[in-house]
Amino acid sequence: MYFFPIFFGTILFLGLVVVCLILAFQEGLLYRFTFIRDITGTAFRAVRIINAYLDMARPTINTHCSVNDTRKSAVITYTSYGIERLINVPYHRDIKEAMRPWRVLLVGKSKDPVDITQEPGYPYLCSPQELGGREIIAQNQQTNQVISYQNDAPGYLGLARLHINGQIINKNSLTY
Repeated sequence: MYFFPIFFGTILFLGLVVVCLILAFQEGLLYRFTFIRDITGTAFRAVRIINAYLDMARPTINTHCSVNDTRKSAVITYTSYGIERLINVPYHRDIKEAMRPWRVLLVGKSKDPVDITQEPGYPYLCSPQELGGREIIAQNQQTNQVISYQNDAPGYLGLARLHINGQIINKNSLTY
């Protein structure tokens, strides 16, 4: 019986307090208390510092790739944590045309195959297990030749001498 008036009175009191605080904030009355001004200023500075750190931690989208004078490797440049970093990768411009017709799929344990075809001239350096799959299937779009890699990385596709570790299979026998 006494619950409703007490509850209603408490809600009314809290509502009036919130309205008074909103009006006082709009009028700038709360900034007369220095501790409130210090707390809000510190909080805003902390948020700016965290945002600046997160912006530095994100790698930049603007990457740069250049081929070395030897034409045997490329350098990929990117920025992380505000520091410019380099990745050196093998690259052979001479075999780009031999690699161009290949389409490469990563077959996972239970998912649909994922297209991992990359720029011709760069070798495939990771095994299917390192990419989270069970098999890499490379198919030549011109000749329909299909090569399956279950334990090793494909390397440079299009060069017969580098398919020693891969098993040549019939296109009709593919199961996903």
